Amino acid sequence: PARRSAKYKTSLQGIALLMAALPPFEDADGLVTAALWVAVVITIVSGVQYLLDGRSAMSQSGALPQ
Repeated sequence: PARRSAKYKTSLQGIALLMAALPPFEDADGLVTAALWVAVVITIVSGVQYLLDGRSAMSQSGALPQ
C-alpha cells in the first residue's frame, strides 16, 4: 500500500505543477519555485523511505547477504 507521505508527495507535485502552469501565478516566480522545490524534497524523502522499506523487507526474507 502507498505510504501517506507518497500521497502527500503526489498532491504537492500536482499543486506545484498547476501553479507553474496557471496564468495567475505567472508573476509569482519565487512562490512557484519554492513550491516546486518542496515537491522535489518530498519526492526524495518518499523515495528514500521506499528504499529503506525494500531493504528491510529483503533482509528479513534472507535475500540480502548478511
